[in-house]
Amino acid sequence: MKWDNHKKELAQLEKRRCSTELQRRLAEGPKDPWRATRHGPMREIILTAHADWFKVAEGDPFSDDYETREAAFQRLGVEWLEKTFGDDCVHARADRDESAFHIHAVILPRTVTKDGRKMLQPSKHDAIRNYEKA
Repeated sequence: MKWDNHKKELAQLEKRRCSTELQRRLAEGPKDPWRATRHGPMREIILTAHADWFKVAEGDPFSDDYETREAAFQRLGVEWLEKTFGDDCVHARADRDESAFHIHAVILPRTVTKDGRKMLQPSKHDAIRNYEKA
């Protein structure tokens, strides 16, 4: 991604005949495809509920369509991740290593800029840009 962006940028500068800028960018080399922040470009999300919520049984456990709360939470959590982040959700796993069942997910927010560069831009997702409103 880094090198592809650099090649595209150099080609654009050459096409526009910006020799000074071209020489400067050649000397600088490729740049990371994200804006430097203390958080970095990737995001980890943890979906969970209070441990007591998972202990409650609902419905008839002997019926064909019975679903535990953990199974329902996992199904709905995965649906939400797919709907919200699509292919940018590169990893998700259910976990029981603490008192409450939870899902860890890693988001790699890929986007393409108007000039064709590939970037990692967390703010492209509303749920990351302003998680309190998501």
